[in-house]
Amino acid sequence: MGCWDCMCAICGAPPGNNSDGKQFSNWLNKCTVLTSDGKVYHNMKEVYCNVTFSNGKIEINCASWQKNIIENKPIGIFLHTACWKYAKELLKIKLRYYHLPSHKMEESHMGFKNINYGIESFVDQQFRFDKICKKTEYLISSPLKNKKNATRIKGILSKLKLTKSNVKKNMDRPSPFLSATFCLNGDCKIGNDKKIYIKKGGRWTLCKNQLKKKIILKTNSKNQSKFYKIKFDIYLNNFYEITKKYPLFVIPRTNKIIRNKYHFTLLGTPESFTRFEKKVIDFY
Repeated sequence: MGCWDCMCAICGAPPGNNSDGKQFSNWLNKCTVLTSDGKVYHNMKEVYCNVTFSNGKIEINCASWQKNIIENKPIGIFLHTACWKYAKELLKIKLRYYHLPSHKMEESHMGFKNINYGIESFVDQQFRFDKICKKTEYLISSPLKNKKNATRIKGILSKLKLTKSNVKKNMDRPSPFLSATFCLNGDCKIGNDKKIYIKKGGRWTLCKNQLKKKIILKTNSKNQSKFYKIKFDIYLNNFYEITKKYPLFVIPRTNKIIRNKYHFTLLGTPESFTRFEKKVIDFY
């Protein structure tokens, strides 16, 4: 089948302007990637097969998630930088990975399932710029400059439960930011209060018997520490997504390298830590 264009998660357009003579859509070339460890990478550029992005220092594939785990690469969600900035202006929030229902993304073009972007008729293996006419040019115009496209994207954000009122409510509560509407009963997420919640009866409920542990991995060099940091960050941030049974999360901003040691703090259930301690031998 070959390569295909992935979609910006909140506007649906591709990561690059491949149109003839449409200079107004050059904003598509400027990309941002949100990674599962909560980081935001700007100045990213599509470099391979329309789904791989790089800023010269880090490379992220926003489609082959399982492949990323095997190759120790971060998992990411692609947005246009202009779309990210528009959401920031509109919602007064810096969008991060955990603000979005990443588990609801399609495996091919990476748009969200059951979301009508209003751009689907142009989405193909390669985005159909050739079908764009004067009437539909707004779809590939920057939301920072085109009000009609901004309104369209505002509607998509609303379908993702990202409105001013929802953002304020979800930021202030102790439970997870992400609406339980997007999750199944039994799913777990880390809350704003850095505790684990499980969806029960359609609502987030505080998980019982959870533990917090500080972990320190000793290595032979700083470079080795960096290697294990990358490997563990990916493994830990996807531990629960892979097992679907053992909630285990890295508490944001606790993972750091000090000299030749890698420090991080984990939050999980006793069963999760038991499984983690058995698996850690495969990595260290």
